Amino acid sequence: CDPTFAPAHNNLGAIAAAQGRRQQSLEHFITAADLRPGYSDPRRNLEALQERRGSDVRYTLVPLRAVLRPE
Repeated sequence: CDPTFAPAHNNLGAIAAAQGRRQQSLEHFITAADLRPGYSDPRRNLEALQERRGSDVRYTLVPLRAVLRPE
């Protein structure tokens, strides 16, 4: 796991939120937003958690790199 890959932190935050681990999810969303200032997914997710709209938390879907795709 690359600790500098913002989408991974966003998605780990979404998983933590779904499991009810609010503090851990906040930490991941903040890290993702700090790593990529223009990245909107963690900012939307932070807002959803702060407004107690946990069902609005979203994953970032990232296409698999060509070298990792199954043939």
